[in-house]
Amino acid sequence: MQVGGSLGTAVLGAVMSNTVDSGLKGNWQDAGLPGTPPPGLDKATATGSVPRQIAQAPGVDQGALGRITDVMHDTFMSGMGVAFTVAGVVGVIAAVVATLTKRGVNVEAGAGAAHI
Repeated sequence: MQVGGSLGTAVLGAVMSNTVDSGLKGNWQDAGLPGTPPPGLDKATATGSVPRQIAQAPGVDQGALGRITDVMHDTFMSGMGVAFTVAGVVGVIAAVVATLTKRGVNVEAGAGAAHI
């Protein structure tokens, strides 16, 4: 159970991180923000806060800051959605396998023995 919990968390975290990394640039451009996202913004997206160097940069108005916050939120939620979808698919597959798997009979114990 502990290995499964740790491995599952690591895999879902990797799926979410990959989705955030790949979606941030496209969401940035879709929001009409100039240039490309600053380096390290994908890591900040996981925390949900705009980094101080962006929020306090000269020339950043409140409208742009609001759009950056929206981009970060949308990108984070997209990553979470993909991770939850993967977890749901794995859960359904596990339920189907558990339903179709039959329990074996302990032949060595003889007649009337309990199932394994």
